[in-house]
Amino acid sequence: MPEPALQADLAQRLRRAAERAQSGLREALAGAGLADLTPAGWTLLRTIRARGPLLGGEAAEALSITPAAISQTAAPLLRAGWLRERSDPGDARLRRLELGPLARAQPARLEALERALDAAWEEALGPASAGLARGLAQLEAALAAEPYAQRVRRHA
Repeated sequence: MPEPALQADLAQRLRRAAERAQSGLREALAGAGLADLTPAGWTLLRTIRARGPLLGGEAAEALSITPAAISQTAAPLLRAGWLRERSDPGDARLRRLELGPLARAQPARLEALERALDAAWEEALGPASAGLARGLAQLEAALAAEPYAQRVRRHA
């Protein structure tokens, strides 16, 4: 069980860490000449690079965000050519997001950035890396199942 001080400010510490990570990712993207990609855009692009073409709902589920957030994130990537939409082979009414010409033209550059980002996380977290990822996944699932405020009321 976490220490009382950790319990009191865990949400604040998670937010602060996330803000620092997002800021660092913005800087890393700009430093790699990819300033037109936002952290959310990079995450969507990386997910599609790893998993292949995805329906909007599949991308939303993979990233634990809403389909509306996927649409908002994908729009500038589609305009810039990082992504493109294609009709689903099984149902032409459905549209899949896939890598666009800009992403397809520079796989080595994107792979190098992925490796550098992963190495930076591993360096920062060390052996705690895998445990943190599992813990965050567990927290996300728990809060999706029962919001924090509801849990607090139940324990009050």
